[in-house]
Amino acid sequence: MLTMPTKLFTINQVASILEVSERTVRRWIKSGRLAAFPIPGRGRTGQEWRIPGASINVMTGKELVDEEIEE
Repeated sequence: MLTMPTKLFTINQVASILEVSERTVRRWIKSGRLAAFPIPGRGRTGQEWRIPGASINVMTGKELVDEEIEE
């Protein structure tokens, strides 16, 4: 199955878009409220997160970010 490439955002970027703290975004990820996936071997804790644009739009119920990568 072929899927369209999706824009991925860091915790910092999502916090800025939603005007909340990075800590809040981390809590949303931990609770499952915001879908994200880990990137192993990066960051202070040895793990970074990436959040698909679609996850931001689903969580907020609004089209806040463009989900697809522009070519």
